Amino acid sequence: MNSTRNAVMTSAGRSALDTYLSEHGVGPEGVPLKWSKESTYVRNDTGEEVKVGTELVCIYTETQAGRIKFSGKGVPPERHMGPIFEGYLPPPRAELGDLDESLWDRDLSGKPADPWQEQMLLPLQDAENGEMFYFTTTSITGRKAVQNLLRQCERLAKKEPGYWPVVRLATGGFDHRDERVGFVKTPAFIVVGKTPKETGAKLAVAQDLDDEIGF
Repeated sequence: MNSTRNAVMTSAGRSALDTYLSEHGVGPEGVPLKWSKESTYVRNDTGEEVKVGTELVCIYTETQAGRIKFSGKGVPPERHMGPIFEGYLPPPRAELGDLDESLWDRDLSGKPADPWQEQMLLPLQDAENGEMFYFTTTSITGRKAVQNLLRQCERLAKKEPGYWPVVRLATGGFDHRDERVGFVKTPAFIVVGKTPKETGAKLAVAQDLDDEIGF
């Protein structure tokens, strides 16, 4: 991939509808991209793997974060999410209710699992065809990977505000404290270049957000 070619999308010129939808937590448009149990990047629409090494443009200003509560198959989740680069802050956890841990479901280790999960949505775009993805994660390792990338994006924004970063999908990891578990693979994003922003570009047709699946 040519790391200096033009990106297809821009955050400039957002309509009133775009602003309303992002600030009221319905999520971004695009194909959800998740980190699977097999430690691979997978498209949620087709289940197809997106190879490590794939390079995408990071539209970082559209990143959303907050908390989400899943209520079972067929029931839309409750969300308190918004665009963090526009100053959005979710309400304090205590204001969301569901505070009685004895009523929470248990995780795989048997510990109470907070029904209000922290979630981040990172917009990524294929500059060749305009297809939008968003990496969606509620895991600690996934959120750390996104946060590390956003720190780099913030530095780029200060130095060269007219560019989007080009990132490569990568794999990180750590040695689990339980030796029986061994090395744990995690998602990672490596900045490999930059691409000029364009204004007024036409967006690719977006896929529907699947509200039934949490990552």
